[in-house]
Amino acid sequence: MGFATDVEVDPDTGLVGWSRTVSKQIRYPYLSSDLAFRELPLLLMLIDEVSNDHGLADVRVVDGSGIAHPRTAGIATMLGAVAQILPIGVTKKLLFGSVDTKSAEVCSMREIRVCKKKLGYAALTASRNRKPVFISPGFGLSVSQVQQLIKPFLERCPTPDPIYWADRISRQAAKNSTLTKP
Repeated sequence: MGFATDVEVDPDTGLVGWSRTVSKQIRYPYLSSDLAFRELPLLLMLIDEVSNDHGLADVRVVDGSGIAHPRTAGIATMLGAVAQILPIGVTKKLLFGSVDTKSAEVCSMREIRVCKKKLGYAALTASRNRKPVFISPGFGLSVSQVQQLIKPFLERCPTPDPIYWADRISRQAAKNSTLTKP
């Protein structure tokens, strides 16, 4: 069973205003660079429910790659193209490109590049976690827009606030689901 959560997070406080979680049986295996084939149907179901009940924010932060992907089309890019939304992809693992994060400071952003092309940023959040997150635009956003839009969400948690809260809420939903099964 797969779970997906959409959260609205206040950029000033990092607190959740509301959330919605959906679940669906998933049959496609987990493959690192093929996440869209596994999770896109679940995310589309979530986007549909949120847009009908609450309305969608202009920009979505997605747990998965944007253009910093071996095919320059990670799940954030595909979700944006199919659902006609503006996604920012965030991952904990760099799938494509190169970046030097050795001397990076907290809340700094370092460019991810392939040859001379900028694909996104590696960012160290304000948490004590010294592992960067990798941020890249999905469909319809530029690399420079992503840098400005994601910055307010880097100051509190190990991952950007929307990813942090969506992950916690969906894990709790999965745990509750296993507890309530006969």
